Amino acid sequence: MRKLHTEESIVSDELIVNANWFAYTNASGGTNMSDSQFNERFAAPIRARITSGFYDYEVGFRFRAVAADDPALVAYLERNASPSDRRIYFSQHDLEDKRLLRRIVELLGIAEEEHAPVAGYRVRVG
Repeated sequence: MRKLHTEESIVSDELIVNANWFAYTNASGGTNMSDSQFNERFAAPIRARITSGFYDYEVGFRFRAVAADDPALVAYLERNASPSDRRIYFSQHDLEDKRLLRRIVELLGIAEEEHAPVAGYRVRVG
């Protein structure tokens, strides 16, 4: 049996955010999108607690999260997500309040070097 992923290691009320769209692992192990025309759509926004993040050179900062005080999101994930993995994923572009990005990156401790994949390339945060 696979371990249930919860990632509750980072705890800060500042990491509870609203996001417009998200991805999640479906029951067969694939990836579904909350706004897909092929799956049940979720009415945005969601309320989530960010647990970790990283910089993706193609789309910017990406975050892993769990539902936070959002019964509709919990019910949606119970119906649609993998029973062993109820995490959600979204990018900086999905944040409802983009002004929070700098603080989120600081709280997660994502170092400048981690989001500078090419020598001399600098990412502007905020």
